[in-house]
Parts: sequence; structure tokens; C-alpha cells
Amino acid sequence: MSIVRLIHVTYATEKADKAANYWKQKIGGLIAQQPGCLSEQLLRCHDVPNEFVSMSEWDSEDSIRTYLASPAYHEARNHHRLMGGGDVAVRMYERV
Repeated sequence: MSIVRLIHVTYATEKADKAANYWKQKIGGLIAQQPGCLSEQLLRCHDVPNEFVSMSEWDSEDSIRTYLASPAYHEARNHHRLMGGGDVAVRMYERV
């Protein structure tokens, strides 16, 4: 059974476009290439355009743990910090 990992993040309004572009050009691809990652998408809130959700689907919790120990994860986390991202909420879901 796959696991969907959702990460909700908000950036300063003036940095939102830059954060989205960098994610699309670099971070999303890094995540998608990780072993066990089945898909990765960045969603932007239509009503509040500086709010985003990263949605990735994984084959197992072990794959997620491996990713969390990888250089790709640290690069994604550093990207968030450099863009001045606000609070981050991470949740994992199973299909029912």
C-alpha cells in the first residue's frame, strides 16, 4: 500500500514565485528520483497564492525514512529556509 506525504508550507508573498520556480526546476525532480518515490507534485493554493502543498507518493515508510536521511531531503529543507518559508506541516496518509 502506498503512502501519500503532504507538506504544507507558506512563503512570503514576494518570494512565492521564486520558491515555486526553484521547486519546479530542481527540488521536485530530486524528490521524484528518490528510490521508492512514485510521484511528486507541487500544488499552489488558488485563493492564497503564497501557500503550497508538496504531494509525494511513496511505496513504503522505509523509502520515506531513506529519503529523510538523503542529501536530496537536506537540499529541499535548505531551499525552504533560504526562501524564508514559514511553518511547515507534514502529514502522511494511506489510501482507504
